[in-house]
Amino acid sequence: MPRSARALWQIDDCEVLISRRKRMKYLRISVHPPEGEVRVSAPWHASNREIESFIRERMSWVADQQRWCQSLPKPQKPEFVSGETVKLWGRDLPLVLEEGNRRRAQTQLLEESLVLQAPMESTVEQREKYLDRFFRKVLEEKALPLLDFWQAELGVHMQAWGIKKMRTRWGSCNASDARIWLNLELVHHPEECLRYVCLHELAHLIEANHSRRFWDIVERHMPNWKSAAAILKKH
Repeated sequence: MPRSARALWQIDDCEVLISRRKRMKYLRISVHPPEGEVRVSAPWHASNREIESFIRERMSWVADQQRWCQSLPKPQKPEFVSGETVKLWGRDLPLVLEEGNRRRAQTQLLEESLVLQAPMESTVEQREKYLDRFFRKVLEEKALPLLDFWQAELGVHMQAWGIKKMRTRWGSCNASDARIWLNLELVHHPEECLRYVCLHELAHLIEANHSRRFWDIVERHMPNWKSAAAILKKH
């Protein structure tokens, strides 16, 4: 397998997310609830054979950890109905579902609650889609001024940016194309997190990897970045 910064490997029946990092000295393996996702962080110089051997030696421990994850109470899946809460910029907001004879859905923030007006007998999937559409618009309105601000501060220029749901990243930057992606889930966390991720990704247009120079850039422009990063790390 070619060496890359991030890759998904299949070791027997187990999927493993591999992340190579230049600042790491040792291999590290972890298992994450709720699904028991297996992640390995490795030094950049580690060979594929070394990493695979490291994983195989710990497969018994991985299996124990995955069984533990499966034994945990499963979080209740939201149905996006009245009585539930949704997060917007770190705040819990009551959700109010109003179904009626309408062809199009509308979501509004009214008096510290989020009101979803949906067609009669809408499905859970449809209601989630309606809310995502609202959250995408809200995130776009907050992100664009921040991206413009950080571009001016850093003296860089992105060619394109977008919003999408991502499982393992809060943002991404293709430095060669100067393209930025932001995770839609950022809309649920405090605004300082979005501010940090916008800075983080645009800083990659100066320094493509997470070198000391990269973190110096982030630190210089946002001294409190670690508090935002800590919030995101919990999730």
